[in-house]
Amino acid sequence: MRLVFTVPGGVQAKERHRTAALKRCMACHRTVIGWPCRYCGGKQLEFVANVSTPGKKSETYESFVALCAREAGAVSGGTEAVVLTARFYFSIPRSRQKKLNEGAFHTQRPDLDNCLKSIKDGLNQVAWHDDSCVVEIHARKFWTHGEPRAEITVESLTIEQCTDRKLECQESLELKDRNLPSEIAQGCNPEPMADVAQSLSFPKRNTP
Repeated sequence: MRLVFTVPGGVQAKERHRTAALKRCMACHRTVIGWPCRYCGGKQLEFVANVSTPGKKSETYESFVALCAREAGAVSGGTEAVVLTARFYFSIPRSRQKKLNEGAFHTQRPDLDNCLKSIKDGLNQVAWHDDSCVVEIHARKFWTHGEPRAEITVESLTIEQCTDRKLECQESLELKDRNLPSEIAQGCNPEPMADVAQSLSFPKRNTP
């Protein structure tokens, strides 16, 4: 499975969840957030619990991400391992159009991981069953003179591909070990904890 699509418009990073107090109106007995009651205007409210509410901008953007993915051919979320590739493009401000070039790295907020969270949460139950299916991520942020957008590619991995990638990771780790000093690469053999404890000398405690 290979899914390629573009999310047009400005990139909306994942907003932090906010905690709000859920209360019950003593007049109409409905649960509301805020004061006074938005149903009857009552001002006598009873505390029920604290609830966590996501940002409205994040919810709207994630729904838009899901819509773009479905239009590109996403049918239902699977449970196979997938690779996520994301390229985020941000519009260059007018004040910096002469200083920044097309394709320059975007080194300002929003953070890259928060941008990825919006994409991953939007693709839940769409491109995959849960974002825990994402086993590999390639993501970058760029400046652009064109329209802001997010270019997304989702590719599923077969068992053979997973095995090949595991071997590549092992080879890269072995290559790094070769470049390390011999003392670090070979590792050290510390004494057992019991021997270390015996080698330490502690002052004797005076007992009455």
